[in-house]
Amino acid sequence: MRLLADENFPKPSVEALRAGGHDALWARTDCAGWRDVALLAPAESEKRIVLTLDKDFWQIAVQRRNPLAQSEVVLFRIHPATPERLAPLVDAFAAAGITWAGHISIITVDGIQMVAARGVRRLSSTGRRFAGTPSLRLPLRSAILPVHSPLLPSV
Repeated sequence: MRLLADENFPKPSVEALRAGGHDALWARTDCAGWRDVALLAPAESEKRIVLTLDKDFWQIAVQRRNPLAQSEVVLFRIHPATPERLAPLVDAFAAAGITWAGHISIITVDGIQMVAARGVRRLSSTGRRFAGTPSLRLPLRSAILPVHSPLLPSV
């Protein structure tokens, strides 16, 4: 996969993705000083999936004049977001076998919540989707993590 990890994404997680054969850029070194909104344009043109711990990327992706079609924003939600705690989520993401392009997703220990970027009208201030917004909920495929499909988790 072609990835662009936000600057807040841990370096060991980026290195693990690279070691797994993924083309992973890291904003801290490859796009140093770029604002979040500026990262989405190259991600879209280069068909990269943006990996982030920053829930503001949801709002940025939703508010784009042109919805994401070739890229994706994946928000990882775990507290604290240490490399050790994040590793099972990153592994589940890499092994999911999902077509990520054109979606905005959240990955937690409870599962994966995907919302089509074109179908998103707006999100509440808490990040919960409003009724009528198409979405897909998938359990994580990992023996380490509990498997069930909750509604979009609180962010």
